Amino acid sequence: MLVMKRKSLSVLRCPFALQELLCAVALLFAISASAQNLLKNGNFDEAPLGPTNWTVLYLHGGPDDYEIKDRTTPPLPHQSSFYDGHFRPIGQKLAHACFTQTVTNLTLGHAYNVSGRMSEDWWKAPDDALRTSFLVYIEAIGGQGTPTGDGRFSLLAVATDQSNLDAPYTYPNQDWLTFTNRQTPDTNGKIEIRLHHKCVGYVEFDKCMQMSGYFDAISLTY
Repeated sequence: MLVMKRKSLSVLRCPFALQELLCAVALLFAISASAQNLLKNGNFDEAPLGPTNWTVLYLHGGPDDYEIKDRTTPPLPHQSSFYDGHFRPIGQKLAHACFTQTVTNLTLGHAYNVSGRMSEDWWKAPDDALRTSFLVYIEAIGGQGTPTGDGRFSLLAVATDQSNLDAPYTYPNQDWLTFTNRQTPDTNGKIEIRLHHKCVGYVEFDKCMQMSGYFDAISLTY
């Protein structure tokens, strides 16, 4: 009877401990869910690129304008990623391509966190940063920002460390830098992420080899 009584008292205390445990587990799940990357293959470590993750979209010109338009190993090791998204032009004419991926079924009105790392090969000091030659940047298309002409809105990711960059701090230099912003879904509950390489001016042919743009650790989180 004494044993039974002790068990009974233990059961009486258990609901409080169990409630605390369940609350802790629920909190861990909530934190995990909020940090979950909603993009596929954000580090470009999985092959191949394609409809299930990143596809290449040509906004000006076409495939023949880019020598590299895929995932490649980085020129210098960084973080824990083995591959990057990589564009490098092959010609002197104007061209514009991007890696694109759209996330659906998002919560309307909620601002999602957009983050990614970028670098480029050809860069000078901020007062002559070659922005008249080519641009590398991250764009989030959704429910706020600059109108895109198709009923959506655009925001560019901004560098978290702006100490060695030129305004508006949306384009990288030769270091691996993190760029972020917050975007809401469009009216259909979607956010499209675009990783851009845009040739905006004519250059000498040999400069094309130096005009690479790199992307890594791209994420969209709640």
